[in-house]
Amino acid sequence: MWGQNVPMAVRVRPIAVTDARAARLLAAARTESDRLYPPQDNHGIDPGAPPAALRLFGAKGGLRLLGIAGLLPRDGYAEVKAMFVVDTARGRGVGAALLAEIERAAATSGLRVLRLETGAASVAACRVYARAGFAPCGPFGSYRAGGSSIFMERRPGR
Repeated sequence: MWGQNVPMAVRVRPIAVTDARAARLLAAARTESDRLYPPQDNHGIDPGAPPAALRLFGAKGGLRLLGIAGLLPRDGYAEVKAMFVVDTARGRGVGAALLAEIERAAATSGLRVLRLETGAASVAACRVYARAGFAPCGPFGSYRAGGSSIFMERRPGR
């Protein structure tokens, strides 16, 4: 199909968690996670009660919100949360643009280490993370090993 894997021009900016467009994408991300993973392995953001410290970023192509990703400051690192790109924009650089902005925002806040938890069924997302310099790591925070979780981190210099 024409346009597949062609990078899109996207603008990534902070977006309010309460923005209706962001809420729709958070709900879509949660629905996809619920479909792919059992409840004990589903660590996505609850769209009805996101963490207060979550900073959300939206990727827009034209007037349309194509993806979202969150940055959640933790003790000495930042966690990438709620990364989601709409089906029609996948494979076109939206995820990479979101990750680049999250990295800039984390560095500005003095948080140079980025970590994330994703599921083994999210193969395309894992490829995006690996291309962005994320490498496998062990569980962090309140996460536990086992189940379908994959843990990754990006440290300075990677």
